[in-house]
Amino acid sequence: MLSSVFFCGSEKMKRVLSNIFSFAKKERTIFAIIVICVISSAFIINFSYGLYYNYKTQKNETELELKTLNPEIQQGSSISKGDFQQFAESLDEKTLNAMIVIYAGAELPEFESDEGPGSFPMRFVIHAGKYGICEQTRKNWEEKGVITSGRYINNYEEQCGELVAVVGGSSADEWNAACSKFRNADGTITMFGKKYSVVGTYSAGTAAPIVPFLTIPGDVPITQIGFSFERNITRSAYNDITSKAEEYFGSLLKFPELKFPDTDTMSIYNNMIWIALLISLLSVTNFAMLYRFILLKRRRGLAIMRICGCSRKSAIAMYLVECVVITLPAYAVGAGLNILVTNKVMCRVLDFFKQAYSLKTYLWLFAGFILVFCIIVIPMISLSVGRKINYKEMG
Repeated sequence: MLSSVFFCGSEKMKRVLSNIFSFAKKERTIFAIIVICVISSAFIINFSYGLYYNYKTQKNETELELKTLNPEIQQGSSISKGDFQQFAESLDEKTLNAMIVIYAGAELPEFESDEGPGSFPMRFVIHAGKYGICEQTRKNWEEKGVITSGRYINNYEEQCGELVAVVGGSSADEWNAACSKFRNADGTITMFGKKYSVVGTYSAGTAAPIVPFLTIPGDVPITQIGFSFERNITRSAYNDITSKAEEYFGSLLKFPELKFPDTDTMSIYNNMIWIALLISLLSVTNFAMLYRFILLKRRRGLAIMRICGCSRKSAIAMYLVECVVITLPAYAVGAGLNILVTNKVMCRVLDFFKQAYSLKTYLWLFAGFILVFCIIVIPMISLSVGRKINYKEMG
C-alpha cells in the first residue's frame, strides 16, 4: 500500500513539474515576472528585517535609562531661591508635566546638628501651572513609616503657600535637635521670620523641617538642584531645561552631556521598513493575479481533470503545490541576494545589520512569507477552480 501511495504521489509531482515546465515554456514573460516577484519579495522581506533589527538595536543602545537630571552649580557659588523659582516657572508646560520631582537644596548653618548636616531640602512640582507636593516622596514616606506622627504637607498647602511644616522627630512630642531650636511654646515653629503650624513629624536622613516651597524667602541660597522624570528624559525636555538655565544663570550651571537617539535617522528607518513591507505585499498580490491569469488560460485542462474525477480539493492542492515549487527556489535566490548585499555593503554602513540574521531568523521569515502567500493565493486558486465547467470552452 505504501508503494501505491508513493507512486500516486510521485505521479502527481511529475504532473506538477510538467505543468510548471509547460507554463515556463509557453508563457515565458509571465513566468519570468512571477519569479521576479518572489525574488524581490524575499529580498525585501529579509532586507526589511535587517533594517528593523538595526533600528531597534540602535534605539536601545542610545535610549536613555536616565530619569534624573542633576546639573552642578559651580563650586563656591549658589543661586537664589527666587531666581530658581522664576527659572522653574519659565520651563515649558510639557517639560514640567513630565517631572515628578523638582528638587532644590540649601546648606543653612541654622539647621546643623549632631543628627544631620545643615541641608534644607525643597521638593515640589509644577503641573498645569500650579504648584504641588512631590507625591512620590509623600507616598514613600507614608508606606515606609517615615512619617512618625500626623501627616505630610498636601497639595493645597503647597499651592497656596500655607505656613505648615513637617518636622524631624520620632513622635509629636520628641523632635530632633535641629527642629527643637525653632519650637515655640504652642507647638509651632518660627523660621525665616514666619510662624509655621506643625502638621506632622518624620524620621529620615535630613534633620530640617519640610515646608511649602512658596513660603521660603527668595534670598535663600540654593547649592543643589535636580529634576526627576516619570519616564526617560527626552531631547526636547533636556534642551528646554538647558536653554532656560543658560538664559537665567549663564554658565553657572553645568549639565551632564546626554546622548539621545537620532530621531531623524530613526524616522527614516521606520518609513523604509513600512515601504518595504508594502512593496513585498504588493509583489505577492501581483504573483497571485498573474497566476490566476494562467489558470484562466488553463481552464480547458482543468475542465478535463474535473470530468475525469479530479476533486475540487485535489485540484486546489495541485495548483498550490505548483505555486510553492515555483516559490521555493525563487525565495532562496532572493534571500541569497540579501546575504550578499548584507556581507558586501550593509554591514559596513549599519552597525547592527549583520547581527540580525541567523538560520532560525531565515526560517521564521520564510514561514511568515509562506503564511501570507497562502492567505492571498489559496482564495484565488479556490475561486478559479470553483468556476462551473463550460463545455463549450472545451470545444
